[in-house]
Amino acid sequence: MMRAYARRGSGTVYWLLLPTPRRAAFQKVFGPVNRALRSAAKSFPGVVHTVDLGATFTPHGKFRQACAGRAAP
Repeated sequence: MMRAYARRGSGTVYWLLLPTPRRAAFQKVFGPVNRALRSAAKSFPGVVHTVDLGATFTPHGKFRQACAGRAAP
């Protein structure tokens, strides 16, 4: 998919990484998925960029229900 979105270098791709999930069972999957995405993005330097949503939504690897003082809907 990254290759298709990059359009032979004429496109710029921002791939969103998964934040830490609420359920521990998903944590076993999300880490390897994010590592695979980072690895794949390295094949397209300067074209595919990864955005770490975990740094914003689940800082320090901790899921939290509220963000910026507001409860999630």
